[in-house]
Parts: sequence; C-alpha cells; structure tokens
Amino acid sequence: MDEAKDIKSNIARALYRIGFSANRLTFAGLLLAACSGYFIANFKLVAAGFVLLFSGLVDMMDGAVARVSNTKSDFGGILDSSLDRYGDGFILAGLTFYFFFLNRVDFALISVSAWLGSFLISYVRARAECEIDSCRVGFWERGERIGVLVLGLVFRNPGMAVLILGLGTHWTVFQRLALAYHVTSRFPEKKQNPPFFLRHRPRSDKVYLFKIGVLISLIFFVRIL
Repeated sequence: MDEAKDIKSNIARALYRIGFSANRLTFAGLLLAACSGYFIANFKLVAAGFVLLFSGLVDMMDGAVARVSNTKSDFGGILDSSLDRYGDGFILAGLTFYFFFLNRVDFALISVSAWLGSFLISYVRARAECEIDSCRVGFWERGERIGVLVLGLVFRNPGMAVLILGLGTHWTVFQRLALAYHVTSRFPEKKQNPPFFLRHRPRSDKVYLFKIGVLISLIFFVRIL
C-alpha cells in the first residue's frame, strides 16, 4: 500500500514539474469524459472506453498533485466534485443517445436511471454530511461506476453496464438515506450500532472484492447488447 502511494506521489511530482496543476488535471479529466461521451454517441465504444479509462486516471491524480505541490485547497475539492458530475453527465448522455439510435428506448431509460442514481449518490452524501459526520456508506463510489462503464465499453457490452448502474446506484442512494435516518434518529441508543448493510466497507474488504469479481463476470459473460 505504501509503495503504491509512493508511485502515485512520484507521478504527481512529475506531472507538476511539466506544468500540470491540480486544477488543470481536473479540467483535463472533464474534457476526456466529454470526448468519451461523444465517441459513445457515435458508436465508437472501444475508443470511448479507453478515453474514459484515461479520464479516470487523470482525475485520480489531481488530488495527489495538489498534495505534493502544497496547493491543496477547499475550493479545489469543490471544483473537482462539481466537474465530476459534469463528466458523469457527458458519459451517460452519450449512452442514452447510443441506445436511442439503436431504437432501444428501454435501455435509454435505464441509462437515465443510472444518470439519476449517479448524481443522487453524491448529492445525498453532501446533504447528509451537513447534518451528520459521515455518510460514505455504499458500494457505488465514482471509481466503481467508471470501472463498470469502462469494462462495458471496451468489451462492447454497454447494455449490461447501464443495467448494473441503473439498479445498483439506487441501492447506494437508499443506504445513504437510511444511514442518515439512523444517525439522526431521536433515540440515541440506535446510533451506536448501525445494521451491517449501513456500515462502510473499505476496498480491501473481502465482501467488496467479491462484488468486484461478480461485476466483472457479468460484463464478460452475460451479453445483452
């Protein structure tokens, strides 16, 4: 783990030395996400997948660059989160148009469901954390959503990717709403031990890794469109 952090920090220092500030990387990630959405709408799924992968990698580095360059700021985090929502919108809009062009209104609507779920995951957490200390419960963080979309695009199975997100994202929304309700309950004794499905699991957790394995298997072996 420490070795991976060192590698990330070294890459961040190299990016900063050649002129990439954290905010520039944030905007670069947004531009790449927009390009990915354009490629999706034009049926260039594999290219869109690799561009989206690169967008995710770039977006992952902006925070690291801010840390190593000592330019981390509160506004930088706000900007990053806000532009991520634009990026999500470009990608899922591209998928919505893609399915409309295929005359698959059902999957276009599922794409809209994934779009709404992706936005609500972030909104519910931000709103809940105005009232409680933390609301990070749930599986579908942005990294997991991008990962499923990349796999669905590169392996030309976008139908399964949006079906997973169209259903799964709303489960995380429910978990966050349920946790917020649990913590803000009038009965203090209920706050101590939340139910197991409202507990945050780190990415090293076995249950988390099992979920990743199931999702990869679905993308590889269950083809819809």
